[in-house]
Amino acid sequence: MNNKFVRKIINFYRLFFPTDDENNNKTKLHPITLKFNEDKLTLETEFSKYYFLKSIKQIRFAICLIIISYSIFALLDLQLIPQVKSSIWMIRFAFFLPSSIIIYMFSYSTYFKKSYQQTLTLFIIIACAGILIMTIIIPHYKSYYYNFGLILLILFGYSFIRLNFIWSVIAGWIVFLLFEIISYFLIFTPKDSFIMNSFILIIVNIIGMYISYKIELTERKEFLLRNELQNEKENKRKLEETLLEKYSKKTVELEKLNEDIMTEINERMKAEKLLDRSEVKFKTLVETLPVFIYLINDKGSILYTNRRDPNFKDTELIGNTIYNLLDVGSVGYVTESVNKVFEKIPINDIEVRGKNNELYELNFSPVKDGSRVEKILVIWNNITERIVSRERIKTALDEKEVLLEELQHRVRNNIQTISSIMKLQTRFIKDEKALEQFVRSFDRINSMALAYRIMYKSESVTEINFAEHVSNIVSYMVHSKNVDPNLIKIKNNIENVLMNINLIIPCSFILTELISNSILHAFPNGRSGEIKIKFYCTKDNNYHLSVKDNGIGIADGIDPKDHDSFGLQLVYFLTCQLHGEYEIISKMGTEFKLEFKKNIRIKTVRDVKTGPVKLF
Repeated sequence: MNNKFVRKIINFYRLFFPTDDENNNKTKLHPITLKFNEDKLTLETEFSKYYFLKSIKQIRFAICLIIISYSIFALLDLQLIPQVKSSIWMIRFAFFLPSSIIIYMFSYSTYFKKSYQQTLTLFIIIACAGILIMTIIIPHYKSYYYNFGLILLILFGYSFIRLNFIWSVIAGWIVFLLFEIISYFLIFTPKDSFIMNSFILIIVNIIGMYISYKIELTERKEFLLRNELQNEKENKRKLEETLLEKYSKKTVELEKLNEDIMTEINERMKAEKLLDRSEVKFKTLVETLPVFIYLINDKGSILYTNRRDPNFKDTELIGNTIYNLLDVGSVGYVTESVNKVFEKIPINDIEVRGKNNELYELNFSPVKDGSRVEKILVIWNNITERIVSRERIKTALDEKEVLLEELQHRVRNNIQTISSIMKLQTRFIKDEKALEQFVRSFDRINSMALAYRIMYKSESVTEINFAEHVSNIVSYMVHSKNVDPNLIKIKNNIENVLMNINLIIPCSFILTELISNSILHAFPNGRSGEIKIKFYCTKDNNYHLSVKDNGIGIADGIDPKDHDSFGLQLVYFLTCQLHGEYEIISKMGTEFKLEFKKNIRIKTVRDVKTGPVKLF
């Protein structure tokens, strides 16, 4: 019942305030607010700009007209109420006139565009409030003269000053409420006059609402129409441009087509001369192909064959069926495939066995007459030798994989054995320097063992994850050197890359030497610090490795090539073999930088003392 009642009210409202044209429902507006129901944000923003630009001159004129009218009516005050004209003029010229001038000046501000509806609503309310205040001051029996001015201002707000429907309604009914309050509580208007005045103002508001509603509705429809016309013009322009572009393209295409046709005519004339010779060559080519080609119908009957298979004893293949060429176990499979092709169901190549017990691969290609499959071209390829070779290769690969796995296992075990023997040997070395060098060699072997351990677990036998390898080396060095993590912190910043084993081993040795040097020499006497390891791939497709500590540093100008330390000389030789370039920076500690290419061949390095050196 409530829903029906609401619908009846809306239908009654629409009789007086229709939002759509009777014959055109494209103008979709809210029945009360008149706002656009579709694409609200865009349309409302554009309409607001359009309505403001169209109305601004009239708004300023209306403000000026109200100011002038308000001022001229001061002459009426001299005739009607000379005894209180001073108070009335105070309202007109001290209250309303400055407010109106401020609003008029504000209309030239950039902020007026955003709030002009609210500002004009306030302007109307201020003007009407001034008249209502006058009615309080003057004798009540002369107040009805000023009620006419109130009615004019209300109608003025609904029509001439370009207020939107909603804001004009707000202004009109606020003025009505103010009138009711003042008339009933402050002026003590007689009951019959109060009822009459209220009735008149209600009627004035309803008439004003209708006028304002019609004005805004007309403006919104005009806006939509202009917008639609503009869109149509734009669409027409784009269409003309598109048609012109297509016409130009078609002209070029027709010219090219004409040239192509003439070229094709000439080529066809040449082709006709070569056709006879081509047919002979084609027939010869087809008949010498290493595969058998059969053209069959829906019954499987052979209509054409390029040559006869000597393995089959059939004296005549034309008219026979391909099913007679097959082993009994393959007949059903081939029959099903033939039926699918005629039903336009795509199938893959199939493997079957012939009567001669050899294996064949069959390829089915439909021959169409329009959309209908008329015949099938069957390519019959002997794959017996291929299958046998494939099995042999698979067997060989399996054997090689087993051998490779066994080899990896033996290399890993041998390295582990060497490492264990060297660890036992350290117990019998008394000289500290010799022990240090022996331990360093032990560390180098272990770095190699760690690489082979990762490779053994990896899917690839040639590449391993360098980040994982570095992490293992660091863990080993911390454990073997009894590094206190509270004193010396090792930080890794390693890019995840798969590195070839030929590069991994020399990089491991370099990294082991540099980390060992930092741990043993950079932080003497229990000094704390950190070691940073960085590895990444540069934009030039090179590898960049750096080991940096914030320890006591080393002397400037140290050359690893000429240094008496075997470890530094080893780093130098390995860097040369990698075709790399190194840099040693002694500032706030020690930093060793190494850069080398991804794809290189390990080269032999010639040393002055020892001669040619190639470690890997």
